[in-house]
Amino acid sequence: MLEEQRLTQYLIPCSELGVGINHEQVMEMAFAIVFRDLLRSKIIERWVGKGKLDKDWYYNFMQRHSELSLHTPQTFPKVGPR
Repeated sequence: MLEEQRLTQYLIPCSELGVGINHEQVMEMAFAIVFRDLLRSKIIERWVGKGKLDKDWYYNFMQRHSELSLHTPQTFPKVGPR
């Protein structure tokens, strides 16, 4: 799928750099790509109201693209003056 190729082209460098992207963000990005591409065709109703794709889609996507290794974003503690 062309949409998934676009998404993986963005996610692979993020993964290689250790950028934290959680599954919610992946689903929102995928929804934006799919929604934009499907505006001229049939839109899947269950995704439109949520503004993102569902977890079933995410897990299937990750199985199809085993080259991805996504990490949960982490906050780093502020380092104050010593």
